[in-house]
Amino acid sequence: MGSPKAWGVVQKGIKSSTKCFIQVSDFKLKATVWAETSETQKIANVITSKRNPLEIFILYLMSIVHPLNLTIKPFHVNHSTMPNVNTKHILFWLRADKGPLSGEELSQKLGISRVAVWKQIQGLLTAGYGIQVGRKGYHLIQDEGVLPPEFPEIESDVNYWPQLDSTMEKAKEMALNGARHGTLVLAGRQTQGRNLSSLPWSSPPGGLYLTMILRPPLKLAQASVLPLVLGTAMAKELSKCTGEAIQWLWPSGWYSRGIKLGGILPQVMGTPYRLDWVNLGIGFSLLPGTLTPQFPSRRDLVKLTRKIMIDWCNQPDFTSSQWLEGSPLQGGMLIVKPDEGTEWMGKFHGYTPEGNLVILKNQELKVLIYGQNQIQISGE
Repeated sequence: MGSPKAWGVVQKGIKSSTKCFIQVSDFKLKATVWAETSETQKIANVITSKRNPLEIFILYLMSIVHPLNLTIKPFHVNHSTMPNVNTKHILFWLRADKGPLSGEELSQKLGISRVAVWKQIQGLLTAGYGIQVGRKGYHLIQDEGVLPPEFPEIESDVNYWPQLDSTMEKAKEMALNGARHGTLVLAGRQTQGRNLSSLPWSSPPGGLYLTMILRPPLKLAQASVLPLVLGTAMAKELSKCTGEAIQWLWPSGWYSRGIKLGGILPQVMGTPYRLDWVNLGIGFSLLPGTLTPQFPSRRDLVKLTRKIMIDWCNQPDFTSSQWLEGSPLQGGMLIVKPDEGTEWMGKFHGYTPEGNLVILKNQELKVLIYGQNQIQISGE
């Protein structure tokens, strides 16, 4: 199992708050406590290896907040499904051996039953590892799984489940309970995945189902730029990798040769003047026959997604012209399909700095708010 994580929130009035993060690992405690006020920002770190680390942490926290007469809200603890020792050992032996390994061989190497081996193999298949199962045993032919240990530099931020109703719903729960900026939520499959129109989105094993929790320094109205940032940047990187023209079609999809490869679904929480968090749900179907051999693995897609968004959040750039390169909308006539009302046509005119679409209709510029309209290129 991975390290349990917990968040607690301590508040006093509206202008002052203290957030506390703990991580318990091998009976050691690391706690970071900071106070945010209009005047000061204090940071304190505590590391201890004594018994009952959670109790020590609470006592330490109380010693800090009691003089301030603050109240402590309950902690919420979240556990993702982490690979156990047997899973890691099976991967080790499959990677070490160039050919198939029988269930009996793996059973003897690990000291577990063949049934237990089979269950571990099923878990690895769901996590995206291409394991060929035949009469001679198990052969690792495609090594692109997305279990947390595959991301050693950010392992503590990676959460994986073999199956979820929706990575968006799990990420929402985690964001509301304080999950930090850059946290990833992955699932082997989803049973209630949905698209931007809230319609069911098929999420069988084999695809990439990911939600990333972001806490960028933006206002609420600026949140709609994030799908455009990720969509256009990812399209450029995928085009470089594959040598194909992979395009981002506003508001939510990547396309190649007329086939939709994947999409983005955002979820936002905040006030008009302060964005609390944005969850970006990313899905790639990765259907056989729709991708070139050069298309990045699931693992590389996860790394690329996180790098693009972390880099941008560190240095936000709202220059709208950067999103025009390679856009399939440039110079075209578009059919606008509002959520409410009748369809109409206009010419693509660019984007606003907030990531909304601008269309010229009868010599008048109209701004389409993200999430309230769908578009179609005229003639398609």
